[in-house]
Parts: sequence; structure tokens; C-alpha cells
Amino acid sequence: MRLSPLSAMLFASAIAAVGVSVAFPFPLQFSSLCGDLSRVALKDFPALLDPETIIALFSGWLAMLAAMMPPLLLQPLNVVWRLSPRTRRARAVALFCTSYLTIWAALGPLLISAAISMRSLLGLAALPAAMAASMVWSASPLCQAMRNRCHRTRHVGAVGIAADCDCLIFGLTYGLTCAGVCWPWMVAVMTVGKGHTMAMAATAVILFADRSAFPACSRWQAPPFLRFLRPQPRAQTALGRL
Repeated sequence: MRLSPLSAMLFASAIAAVGVSVAFPFPLQFSSLCGDLSRVALKDFPALLDPETIIALFSGWLAMLAAMMPPLLLQPLNVVWRLSPRTRRARAVALFCTSYLTIWAALGPLLISAAISMRSLLGLAALPAAMAASMVWSASPLCQAMRNRCHRTRHVGAVGIAADCDCLIFGLTYGLTCAGVCWPWMVAVMTVGKGHTMAMAATAVILFADRSAFPACSRWQAPPFLRFLRPQPRAQTALGRL
């Protein structure tokens, strides 16, 4: 399969974000971020409110987003790219990404607080509990409804302020539904004490497989990424059952 230039750029940016975060020290290194979060107790919350710690946490959170989210933007950004004139494609993509990241940046403090609370209250059981919650959420009808909305596209104007607003609104709506699908998995990643980079890569693959699944009825069902693990029937066998 041949990737479009935009698709190749998104995958390359995710790989580059991983490399930068691993090569550079804290606060850009998200493995350090989550390793430190796993040792924070609820009584230590006031210590997290000093400016240096807030900047470090926010930097680590943005690094995680830069590494995990680009593959999830393939469909909407391809829509923005195709519908925008060549002279304003970069502007349209930048506006979409800015509004999309605004949603995740606003959710960062809530998800980080949730991860700290789980580690403090559950200890080593936090990761299994977070994984179980993520699986249940991914199998729920509400999550499937949000997943279906992630596949919806939006018209993007060609010129003027109206086109800019279209890109911003598209990024906001997609960011809301994307966050609605992915938030428990992000919490689960931040409960990992060691081996966070591998856990993050595995979670990114799960989320990409989840987003690649076709829309389906909003009902209780196995999480979409599990369907890719099931062996597919041979063509002759499948036709014989019709």
C-alpha cells in the first residue's frame, strides 16, 4: 500500500516525537513523566502546583500526544487536505491541528489527576484496573457511537474566514469525539511505572486499529481492535456459507 505524502508525514512525525522524547531529558521525556507519576501520592498533589512541575507535566503530556495521535488524524486531515486549495493547505491543516490539540490540552490535567489517583489508591493494581476499564469502555454502546462520529467528515470551505472557521470547528468536533473514545487508554498508559515507551507504542497501535475499524451498530460488542486478531475465514468458506 502506497502512503500519500500527508499520511507519510503523520507517521514520520509520530516516530520523530518518540525519538525526541527518548533522546532528550525530562520534561520532554514522557517515560520519565509517567515513571514519576507512578510514585506520586494524593498527599503530594499540592507539590505538583508549582510552575516548574506544571510546565514539566504539560510538556510531557504534549510529547505523548505528538507521539500517539498523528496516526489517528489520517482520515480528517486527508479531508482537510483534499478540500483546501493548494495555496492554503498548510494553513488549513495547522488550524485543524490547533483546535484538535486544544481539546487534548484541556483534558490533560484531568487525565493526569486520574492516573495519579489510581496509582495512589490501587498501587500495582492500577494498571490492570485501568486496562479493564478501557476494555469495557471500548466495548460499550456509547463508545461505539463516538467511534462512529469519528468517521464523519465535515465540509471545509475554500477561501476566507469561513474556511478558517470550518477547519477550527472540524478540529474541535473531531477532538471531542476522539477524546471520548481514547481517554481511558491514555489514563492506562500513565499508570505504567516502567517500560512506558513500549506501553505507549502498544496503546497507539490499539487506538489506530480501533479507529481503522468500520462504523458499526451502537451496542455491546468486542472492542474493534480485537477483531483484527481473529483469523479471517477463507474466501471459499465464506462464500459457501451464503
